[in-house]
Amino acid sequence: GVAAPMSAAEKMMAKMGWSKGQGLGKSNQGIKAPLEAQKTTARAGGVIVSAEELARRRAAKQKVAAAPTRVVLLRNMVGRGEVDDALEDEVASECVSKYGPV
Repeated sequence: GVAAPMSAAEKMMAKMGWSKGQGLGKSNQGIKAPLEAQKTTARAGGVIVSAEELARRRAAKQKVAAAPTRVVLLRNMVGRGEVDDALEDEVASECVSKYGPV
């Protein structure tokens, strides 16, 4: 069959390297289907997210949540003038109880 003509948005995106069926983004990791809007009242509407997109988002979120990190950001642990020679050991022992070996 004959392919449907490209919309203005598709033409613009194609100039930037996108092709139909690919996700958006440098590594094609983004959404593959366009957002759809649904009218809710005479003056309002909302974006409909497909079941496939919801599943992809959940999987990506779980992947990020499951990936361990070696970085712990410690903020406001001590005030001015409270830094002493024992601080490193105190912070390490407090963090071990909350986060595991530091």
